[in-house]
Amino acid sequence: MIVAFDGHDGSGKTSLAQRVADLSGAAYARPFGGERGERLFALASAGRYEEANRHALACVRTAQLGAGDAVVFDRHWMTVFTLLPEAYWDAWSPLPCTIVCSTDLDTTLSRLGERERRGAGEENHERWIALYRSLAERFGCEILDTTRTNVEETARALAARLTA
Repeated sequence: MIVAFDGHDGSGKTSLAQRVADLSGAAYARPFGGERGERLFALASAGRYEEANRHALACVRTAQLGAGDAVVFDRHWMTVFTLLPEAYWDAWSPLPCTIVCSTDLDTTLSRLGERERRGAGEENHERWIALYRSLAERFGCEILDTTRTNVEETARALAARLTA
């Protein structure tokens, strides 16, 4: 089982990915956590797309190697697709099953405010939320509205469905 949770910051993907991994006995992988994610964003922002793509692919491969056959990713290809031009997307095929966590702007800002990481303003967050939803629709990914979601109940339902 390989499944990815993706979506904008504050969408609930980390909470759900961690809990689904626990409930299903899968490994939890966060390939773009910390410095790895900062490097990916910096390379893409600088227009160094080839290097960013190689870095992102290596991060995912490394995370998967350490995880075994059952892994729940906290971010994967969709995060990369938000940063790189389409010319780099072919390297990511086949795409794993991906669930996109999405919430409204007010909830996003509230959750990010709790972490003291509001970001660059409402317009910026609206753009990222829309971009993830657009990619989810384009690639036929499930969109999970996490605005009023109970993490435990939702994680139990998802883990049961994913391991069936």
